[in-house]
Amino acid sequence: MKFKSLFAWLPTNQRQRLLQRLLIVWAVSLPIAVATWMGHASDGLSHRLDVSLVYAYAISTFIWLFTDVSRFVFKRLLRVQAPHYWPPVLPATLMLMVGVPAGYVLGTLVGDAYAGWSTWDLWRLNTNRFAGMAVSAIAISAAFVAFFYQRGKAESLANQVTQAQLMLLQSQL
Repeated sequence: MKFKSLFAWLPTNQRQRLLQRLLIVWAVSLPIAVATWMGHASDGLSHRLDVSLVYAYAISTFIWLFTDVSRFVFKRLLRVQAPHYWPPVLPATLMLMVGVPAGYVLGTLVGDAYAGWSTWDLWRLNTNRFAGMAVSAIAISAAFVAFFYQRGKAESLANQVTQAQLMLLQSQL
């Protein structure tokens, strides 16, 4: 399968931006993985860096898929429009309320499969630590979405300004 046909459903002007957002998510996942690994080391728990990396990248990638990619897949249902494709507040909130927990659960399952244990046992063993991990994942995800949303709106406004300037120049000619 060709690369272009794989992303045929995605508007052409959004393909590079979507990849850029994924790279930003992955860049932030690295310090999160290192901090998680160091946090486990300070607890005296045996935890390898590769395990922290798998958890961080799996969770962040699934959350990115469910919150960023899904707005293109479900653009009719979410009532998103070009050029920025961000849904109105209520559908965006619902998308986050579904996407972040689903991404967290799936990413955790991938990490658990890699590590050979169950994070859900942490709920029974240390409820506060489990809740802290879940809340931090939600907060980080919300910050990403807010950042990308503002950035998309700014790009859209910049494009509108450029179009208005071009129309003004055309009318002067």
